[in-house]
Amino acid sequence: MTKYPIKDEEGHEFEKSNLVTQKSRDGLYDIYSCIHCGLKGKRHGLSNFIHAREKKCTNKTLLPPAPPPKFVKTIVGSVCSVGLVLNEVYEVLPAPEEYTHLDGVWVLSELRGTKVRLLPTEYVKVE
Repeated sequence: MTKYPIKDEEGHEFEKSNLVTQKSRDGLYDIYSCIHCGLKGKRHGLSNFIHAREKKCTNKTLLPPAPPPKFVKTIVGSVCSVGLVLNEVYEVLPAPEEYTHLDGVWVLSELRGTKVRLLPTEYVKVE
């Protein structure tokens, strides 16, 4: 993952927001989000050009994210590929500093011995 933002002439600072490169009829691409205004765009190949619909960065302050839940339960089978068990409850851990702007939660994968990120569609909150 790119650890530095890609800046453009319109004032956006894009950071990669997907873990796995996507594929479409136009080829491979990554999804990037502006850290200031939340605008999403696609980067095809290895270029530094982000294809986004809007031009100017509004530089608006994004709403602070809701506090993460204390525990989550996995609900999608794809979590098994990162060493998690389907329908198992996991304690939520703090996100690594360079990934705090991304959505989802971080849990410990005992199989890998490291933190892994769960996307919002891969878990439900447990009270």
